Amino acid sequence: MPDPERTRELRRRFLSMVLDGVAGAGVTGDDADALPGPPPEPGELNWRWRRSG
Repeated sequence: MPDPERTRELRRRFLSMVLDGVAGAGVTGDDADALPGPPPEPGELNWRWRRSG
């Protein structure tokens, strides 16, 4: 199970990207740093589908 704070951070980041896309703002170049939180690490988003054991 991921860290609740990190999950919140990723949700805010993805929501910000979606809202920017809907508003037509687009995030390019240096503006990408304006997104909340760091981008997900490789494998960070697939924890639900990993086999345990």
